[in-house]
Amino acid sequence: MSWKWFEMQRNTIQTSHRPSRHCAFAVFFLSLLALLNSPIRADDVWKKIDGVWEGGSTAVIWKMVVWPGKDLVIASTRSNGLWSSSDGGENWKRMGQPGKTPSNAGQAVTFVFDPTDPKTMWTAGMYNYGVWKTSDAGQTFTHLGKNDHCDGIAVDFADPLRKTLLLGLHEQEHSLHRSTDGGLTWERIGDKIPEGTAFTTDPIIIDSKTYVINSSGYKKGEAWGIYRTEDAGQTWAQVSKEGAGGNYTFTSKGQIFWSCLWDQHMITSTDQGKTWSRVRGPARGRIIEVVPDTLIALGGSNKTRFFFSKDNAQTWTPFGPVVPFKGHDVAYDPIRKCLYVWKDIDTSPVIRPPGTIARWDLPPNIESAFAIH
Repeated sequence: MSWKWFEMQRNTIQTSHRPSRHCAFAVFFLSLLALLNSPIRADDVWKKIDGVWEGGSTAVIWKMVVWPGKDLVIASTRSNGLWSSSDGGENWKRMGQPGKTPSNAGQAVTFVFDPTDPKTMWTAGMYNYGVWKTSDAGQTFTHLGKNDHCDGIAVDFADPLRKTLLLGLHEQEHSLHRSTDGGLTWERIGDKIPEGTAFTTDPIIIDSKTYVINSSGYKKGEAWGIYRTEDAGQTWAQVSKEGAGGNYTFTSKGQIFWSCLWDQHMITSTDQGKTWSRVRGPARGRIIEVVPDTLIALGGSNKTRFFFSKDNAQTWTPFGPVVPFKGHDVAYDPIRKCLYVWKDIDTSPVIRPPGTIARWDLPPNIESAFAIH
């Protein structure tokens, strides 16, 4: 709606030669009411952004994250390394320098950002990608260790030296590894996880001795579940039978949200992973805390709607128009105040077709976005 529209309606009323101007005002009022109540189209808020990729890159996007505290969105591509954009996805350039950047093999799965050092990030990935660390905001990267088929990585941020890290390998049982020298060397500690478990891929560090690990995957005959240790991996106790997998979310209150495999449902823990319960409602995939006490997530059967919750995921309310495609995942930029959604294309060769990334520039007051339906 624009001032030009109002001006046109006003001129229509003023130049009308009908006997009763009350009728003209009634028409104007009803037209305005209809416009206000008309649904907002996806094209009105979702902007499909293919952007300009340095060198004409066309690799398919596997994952996108926003670097906390920076107006910088990062894209993990299939077999074409890491890319970043500082203008909302309009232009992209490769991260790092030749010979000092993650290889083009595989794709990054997990990103971990140091909460006190805005220049430090760890990333882990599968199919010969491995584990990498940058301490200069992505200018250069260091390859950590020799495990090159990885999923989740966790860092003990209670340690000011960041020496203790956990790593889960991709689609492997008892695969949990630990490093106590910042990732230079790794030891396998997953052998003490009980037998009969499925793939142990995504670790969580609660403190220096308390870890949580999932057990899930497609392998038949292996039990799903979540396991927890309080003695740095010497013994493990099963705390859930849910098949969690992928990245989790820690909220400002310390609550953990974790998606179960294949977007079946969400689970949550409010006691540092000791107990878990299912999250009711349509939320699937990653939950994002956009501001304290406000969560958003993609949801619905095809992950094409956004939902928000203000009561710790007890209830969810839809907002915004339908996403223009089935969303693979979501990222939120609190500085630019925008949402990114993308779709994963399973093609060979890995060529990214147009329209696989969409951005919604939210209103400056995010609360007003929740009134958009």
